[in-house]
Amino acid sequence: MIARNCLRIFSCQPASSGHFSLLRDPRVERHKRYPLMEILLVTVCAMLSGAEGSEAMEEFGEARLDWLRKFSPFANGVPPHDRIAAVISRLNPTIFQPRNGS
Repeated sequence: MIARNCLRIFSCQPASSGHFSLLRDPRVERHKRYPLMEILLVTVCAMLSGAEGSEAMEEFGEARLDWLRKFSPFANGVPPHDRIAAVISRLNPTIFQPRNGS
């Protein structure tokens, strides 16, 4: 179930279209060691698995890195919990709310 949901969210739509295309990466270009879509992939899949908090999200990512790499390269590995928290806290929360027609 979790795999199907993540596949639908991240693989069926290119990163440049769909719901997540409305997100603007709040980071300065030189601080983007982990792509925004990889941070979102770990975050959403971990939350669907019951993870609560960025440390649990990092643990989820480490435990399932091979599976996550089916969706994205994760060239720098799983983002650490402090990076996950820093990026997620700077995103516009309204993007995660349901929209009409979504």
